[in-house]
Amino acid sequence: MGSAAIFDLDRTLVLGSSAPVFQRRLADVGLGTEHHIPGMSIFQKSYEMFGENPLMMQIARLLVRSAKNWPIESVAIAADAAVDELLHEIPGFAPALLDEHRQAGRKLVLATTSPDAFVRPFAERFGFDHVVATRWQDDGVVYTGELDGEFLWGRAKRDAVRDLAEREGIDLKKSYGYSDSAYDVPLLKAVGTPVAVNPDPQLTAIAAINGWQIRHLDVSPGVAKFAGRELQAWLRPFARPELIPNARF
Repeated sequence: MGSAAIFDLDRTLVLGSSAPVFQRRLADVGLGTEHHIPGMSIFQKSYEMFGENPLMMQIARLLVRSAKNWPIESVAIAADAAVDELLHEIPGFAPALLDEHRQAGRKLVLATTSPDAFVRPFAERFGFDHVVATRWQDDGVVYTGELDGEFLWGRAKRDAVRDLAEREGIDLKKSYGYSDSAYDVPLLKAVGTPVAVNPDPQLTAIAAINGWQIRHLDVSPGVAKFAGRELQAWLRPFARPELIPNARF
């Protein structure tokens, strides 16, 4: 059996959330949610700093209803247009990591809660072999506003990856998994080499307890970060000479 390197998308393979990028490109083709969600900008900033939470995932689960009657072709145009912008959000050390796995003969798998219709063009451009993502139901012309299968979050994402592995002859115990979220712990525990990437506080603790590697793909391996910033960035305000009057610089 073969092996794979399985990557989450948001805050893992791209620096923040892909949602604003897709929202802008959908607006370009005349599509978008009908209702403004109060406080969404605060939720978005919180997500970028600290990761996902159940409330945000409930909102994401319900947003499929806003896609009712969206033309498949228009969504495809928006998703294609989003690719270049997303490629600019890839952290600097990610391409080399993916190349390392390719050279080792591992299949590359993008496993994300985001809609398949949004992320597949990005995955294909970036050279992924497989995509595991939430699917929207359609009638061949427009989306119906319903899910086609499970909302792939938490255990459901793990189960979908297991199904893919069984179909494609992938041994998960010989595979690598990369994610930022504690809610991906079921998936990370299913692979032989779990890696916490830009982890949220919960996953940071879980990774430390279990001895999992922690990485930040926007900085050199071994550089520590907290809440999305390098430690020296947090400490810099305290290094001003006027705050340490008796020190010599």
